[in-house]
Amino acid sequence: FMATERINRRLNRLIEAAESVRKGLSAEKLPHDNLVEFSDLNIAFNEMLDNLKKSSQERKFYQKG
Repeated sequence: FMATERINRRLNRLIEAAESVRKGLSAEKLPHDNLVEFSDLNIAFNEMLDNLKKSSQERKFYQKG
């Protein structure tokens, strides 16, 4: 039961962050996780956030020009 609860908590954190991004809201980066699978997933999500932020900044820069 405890393992299931920990997994659900991690998944819910990811779902909430993904929902924020989907709605166009800013999302906090996900923390490092000691479970390899979630750590890899969190790293990938955080890289996606960085790439989206960079793309958004570049788009704003070129729209001004």
